[in-house]
Amino acid sequence: MELTTEPVIAVLGYPIAGNPAQFALERAFVALQLDWRVLSFDVDPMNLPVALAGLDVIGVEGVLLDASLDEAAQHWAISLHQVTDDAPTLPKEANDAATSETSVAPHPQRFDFLHRDHSVSHASPKAAAAENTPWKLGDSTRQFLVETTREHFSALGRSIESWAWLGNVSSDLSLAKSLVDFLPVTPFDSEQASSLDLIVISQMTDRSQPVNDFDNSGAKFDSWPPTTTSTLVIDLAGASDSQRLIKLGYRVIVADELQAGRLGACLRAWTGKKPPPDVLRDAIEEYLAI
Repeated sequence: MELTTEPVIAVLGYPIAGNPAQFALERAFVALQLDWRVLSFDVDPMNLPVALAGLDVIGVEGVLLDASLDEAAQHWAISLHQVTDDAPTLPKEANDAATSETSVAPHPQRFDFLHRDHSVSHASPKAAAAENTPWKLGDSTRQFLVETTREHFSALGRSIESWAWLGNVSSDLSLAKSLVDFLPVTPFDSEQASSLDLIVISQMTDRSQPVNDFDNSGAKFDSWPPTTTSTLVIDLAGASDSQRLIKLGYRVIVADELQAGRLGACLRAWTGKKPPPDVLRDAIEEYLAI
C-alpha cells in the first residue's frame, strides 16, 4: 500500500493560526501544476520530536517550521546529530545513545525546513519516502538572502566592501556574517548609511534600549541620507518604517519579500522547481489582507 496518495508538505507552528505559508504554498503548487498537498498543524514545542518522527513514518515529503519552534528544532537536530545542507550530512540513524549527554553533537546551524535527500535517484517523491529516504535540514532564510545578496552585487559589478549591523547580537549575526564572508563589521553612523554596501537590521531583545538608531518598535530613519549607490538593506526585524528607506533609494528586503523568498527556497528544495514571479508574495499579501 502506498504511504500517501500525493506528496504532502507539513507546516508546523505554535500557534499555527495566522501563518500564511499553507495558503501561499497551495497557490504555488497550482501555478506549478503540481498535485501536492499542504497540511498545517499546531505542535507544542515539547512534542516536536514526536511530530517529526510521525511525519517521517507516514512519508511526508517536506516540513516547514514556524519561528515559534526554532529552539525546539535545534534541540531535536542536536539529539539526532543532524546538520544543515551547509555541512556534511551525518548518518540518519539515531539510536537511544544519540540523546545522551555524552553523545550530543556540536550545535548545528539554524534550520527551518526539512526535505528528502534526492541525491539518490527515485521514481517519484512517494517512492523516496517509501524507501525511507532521509530528510535533510535546510535554512531557507540563509539560502534566499545569500542568493539575493549575490545577485544584487553581481548586477552592480562589485563585491561587498563595507557593512553594518543594527540591533542586538543574536543568532542572526551568524547569518549576516555568512553574507559578507566574515568581513569585519563597520561601526554604524546613520548619516553615513549611504556609503555602506550592506546594512542588516535585526531584532532587539530589550525594547527599552535603542541601539544604533534602532528599537524594536521600528527603525528611526530620519537621519539617513538619500543614496544612488544601491545600498542593500536586509530588514530581519520587520521595521515599521522601512518603506521610507525605499523612497530614499535603498534596496530594502522587507518582511513580505523575505517570507516569500523563504517559501521559494523551500519549494526549490522540495520540488526542484521555482514558482512564477510574485505568486508567493501576492498570496501572502492576499492572506494577510483577509
